[in-house]
Amino acid sequence: MIRSAGFCQVQVRMDEFGLRLTDADDWWRWAWSHGFRQVIEPLTAGQLRVYPETAFRRIGSSGVEGRLQALIATAARRRGG
Repeated sequence: MIRSAGFCQVQVRMDEFGLRLTDADDWWRWAWSHGFRQVIEPLTAGQLRVYPETAFRRIGSSGVEGRLQALIATAARRRGG
């Protein structure tokens, strides 16, 4: 995709970083801050009440820890293209 958009010298690497959310409220704010919104936004009003309540019970005050992976791409624009 990157090359077909007119780029060359494409390099892709995977990066990983730790994630530590202190409690359910922290998780809920984080869930709305990125692509996970696509899961939350289509929920009905009823589902939107139940989903965080269920998650909050499971998370409680113990928080969430994990590792996130991301693909990082760098490239150069082709000259004259």
